[in-house]
Amino acid sequence: LLHIIRKWTGVNLKQTASRKAVQTSTDEGAAVDMTLGLKLANGKQDLAEEMLAMLLSSIRQDRPLMTAQCHEKRYDELLDAVHKLHGATRYTGVPRLQQAARALEENLKLKQYTDTAVLFQQLLEEMSRVEAWDGASTERSSIT
Repeated sequence: LLHIIRKWTGVNLKQTASRKAVQTSTDEGAAVDMTLGLKLANGKQDLAEEMLAMLLSSIRQDRPLMTAQCHEKRYDELLDAVHKLHGATRYTGVPRLQQAARALEENLKLKQYTDTAVLFQQLLEEMSRVEAWDGASTERSSIT
């Protein structure tokens, strides 16, 4: 899959993933990295914006269901939803959200549920940060 993505988009996800791990190792950083998103979209601004818009729509739609799944300990269903979200983050410039989704997905796959609530809370926080970035971005563009 990585080979196909590199062949058709020119993006080497192996290099991008290692760079993202370094970038997200601190608690600082913007919720959305449009430069990274543009790079993942092979320099196509419209595609980068569309992928981010799709991610935001997915977050807004799936958050209530994911919250219910976590609270009701329906972990197999939650794993499916988090896996979908994690996949979407790999095509947008949201390294912190991607890291949070990856951590929760790995936790659920390994069935190590003692940390699930904490990891889910971190995921919710990162989702909120991305949504807040979108709101602030929308406000900035309407001012100019």
